[in-house]
Amino acid sequence: MLIANIESVARFLRCYLHIFLRIMRKKPIRYIRITPWFSFLKYVVLFDMKNLTFFNLHIRSRTESIVVDQILVERCYDTSEMRRHGEIVRRYDEIVQSGKLPFILDCGGNIGISARWFSEQFTEAKIACVEPSFKNIALANLNAPNADMIQGAVGSDAGICEISNPDANSWAFQVSIGYGSIPVLSVEDVLRRYPKEEFTPFIIKIDIEGFEEDLFSRNTEWITDFFVIIVELHDWLLPNKATSQNFLKSISQERRDFILSGENIFSIQCARQMAINR
Repeated sequence: MLIANIESVARFLRCYLHIFLRIMRKKPIRYIRITPWFSFLKYVVLFDMKNLTFFNLHIRSRTESIVVDQILVERCYDTSEMRRHGEIVRRYDEIVQSGKLPFILDCGGNIGISARWFSEQFTEAKIACVEPSFKNIALANLNAPNADMIQGAVGSDAGICEISNPDANSWAFQVSIGYGSIPVLSVEDVLRRYPKEEFTPFIIKIDIEGFEEDLFSRNTEWITDFFVIIVELHDWLLPNKATSQNFLKSISQERRDFILSGENIFSIQCARQMAINR
């Protein structure tokens, strides 16, 4: 209990130090956390500086509380300080002006916090969230009500799987393929649910706890569809398995920028590749 309380105080200091530094550097602040980091709280209240409103997100544990901080307060998926941010916004506007909906695919959606971030940043986008845990999806429906929730795992081919570490923290679930009752969907399977007559692929976010090894092993034609790919690799979690190798092979064949930001890699289409895709 003492260690947990110390960690909660440290998280509090880190969160507000982050806000203070952004103020000092005259950088925008979108969300301020209001509730403390007590483990018994099952929700997090935040204040939206843009819309001047309070809202709450549902959580079950301290680790999920940390996920809220990382995504909304510390802005781990934010591109506003990248030199290519203007191009990302222009691409979004182009899709909207064409009469279609920008499509954002959230692979490994956990409890819906990343889907909530994207829905607030790109208000005209259609967001689909693929997550293997039914319990996580139940919370994600509350936290990101405007996103479509799909129970399953994203892989290279259609199939079945099961969660191999059900006792892990909710953000750390891994899947084993070939048996179980959870469907495995390819990216193309998901895209077929959102036809190109109505939707244009825009961003895909991938945080699937090492299963990227399978996802990028084959059937990767979809890479050229998405203007931005955000991926967290997991060699650190699964040493001596080279789980990032297939991603690196696949992405190296494309003309894309490779930007490392915190735990994530942002892969952004370059101008010539965009022209080819169109």
